[in-house]
This record gives sequence, structure tokens and C-alpha cells, in this order.
Amino acid sequence: MFDDVMGLMVGCANRFDAGVRDAFGTSIVNEVLSPILENIAFLRSFSEDYQRQVTAIHCVLAEAQGVGTSHSECDA
Repeated sequence: MFDDVMGLMVGCANRFDAGVRDAFGTSIVNEVLSPILENIAFLRSFSEDYQRQVTAIHCVLAEAQGVGTSHSECDA
């Protein structure tokens, strides 16, 4: 999801930046577009870390369920 957003934003920022001819346009790039790109990059990184943690949690839960199942089978 964030990859798509980043791609669109980079394209828009590049098109805008190519047309900048004055200090006002440069300030828009520096004070608006660059921070937005940084925030999207942060959110993308956060999302990737979150997905890794979710995967790790699912693995631990699967192991725990397997231990419970194995333990029950041993009691039977």
C-alpha cells in the first residue's frame, strides 16, 4: 500500500519540482513535499516492521497450539 502511495507522491513531487522557478516553489518542495515523502517512508517502514511482528506472533501462536496438541496427545 505505502509503496503505491510513495510512487505516486514521488512522481508528483518530481513533476512539481521540475517546474519550480522561484523561491516560493522551492519552499513548497522543502517545507511541504519533502516532509510528506519522509512521513510516507516512515509509515512504510513502520508497516513493514508491524507485518514482521505479526508474522512472528502467528508463528509463536502456531507453536503454542502445536505444543498444546502434542501434550494432549501424550495424555491420551
